Amino acid sequence: MNPKEPDDDTPRRGRPRTRFADRDEQVRQNMRLYRARRAAELEALAKALDRLAASVAGGDLQATFRAAAAAAGLWSASALKDNVIKNRQRRRTAAGKRA
Repeated sequence: MNPKEPDDDTPRRGRPRTRFADRDEQVRQNMRLYRARRAAELEALAKALDRLAASVAGGDLQATFRAAAAAAGLWSASALKDNVIKNRQRRRTAAGKRA
């Protein structure tokens, strides 16, 4: 046996390999949750906008106001809003640097 090679039952230095696997799985799970939440938010916002379009087409002022308030509430509570704002700011700074 080579003296530089540790035995299988002796502890090794550094982080155990299983932690890397656990971290990768955690990242995958977080991305699945993020995608599911984003899809649910998009679906809810789409439904609210469809209701708003239908009430505008119907000409009912109170129903239009309620549908607009619901859509605005979904948008203001949405994580998508923050992403859209950040992307807008990035595009502005990138366009400013090119000009």
